[in-house]
Parts: sequence; C-alpha cells; structure tokens
Amino acid sequence: MTEKTDDTQEELQRLYIQQQILKHNMSAYSEQKNIIEAKLMELNSTINAIAELKTSGKEILANLGSNVMIKSEIKDNENVIIEIGADIYGKKNLDDAISVLNERRDELIDTNNKIMMEINKMNVQLMHIEPEMQKLVEKMNK
Repeated sequence: MTEKTDDTQEELQRLYIQQQILKHNMSAYSEQKNIIEAKLMELNSTINAIAELKTSGKEILANLGSNVMIKSEIKDNENVIIEIGADIYGKKNLDDAISVLNERRDELIDTNNKIMMEINKMNVQLMHIEPEMQKLVEKMNK
C-alpha cells in the first residue's frame, strides 16, 4: 500500500470512530429525552390532579399500584405534602404546590430543549461525516 492509501484508510477509520461515538451519544441523549418526557407527563397529570382537588369533593380514587384503586376520603383538600428538595417534604397549599410543580416542569422543558439542540448538533455532524466517508471509500476503490 502506498502512503497515500494508508493516510486515506487512517482518515476513514478516524471518521468511522467519530461517527460511532456520535451515534452512541445521540442514543444516550434520546434515552434522557424519553425519561424527561415521561416525567413531564407525570408532572402535568399531578398538576391537573391538584387543580381538581380545588373543585372536587372529599372522596377520590387513590392508585395503590398495578392498576388497583381504592376509594379514599380526603381529610384536607386545601394542602398537599410535596418534596421541597433533597428528600425533604413540606406542606404547601394547592396553589403553591402547583407553582412549585410548574417551576419543575419549566426546568424540565428547558433541559429537554437543550438535549434536542445537542441531538441536532450531532445530527449535523453526522450529515457531514457520512459524505466524507463515502468520498474516502471511493478514493480507496480507485
């Protein structure tokens, strides 16, 4: 092999490794994005449930897990216990709890947007790498 062919092959290997790293990172970011989107759905559901406490009666269906529900009586439909950070819980009125959850939702939306920007950047890099790799393959086959 000539030195030129060796250089071409080394460049192709470098691009291939870069491509694989980008694909791996995109996959990891996509997993994070899916987790965030699930958390956003949960937050929205919780916000709606708390808002309903303002207008609903004193009886609800409480989820015990595994799709099992039980009728429960609410003793205090004006306050909830909410995590305020680092596994510390505190009592908040409904409006304050909704406010806290909205802040969390906004933070998650911001994080989700940043992840999407990173995925898009990596996608652009991949779109530039693939034609370069194709050119090098064609060059090696001449």
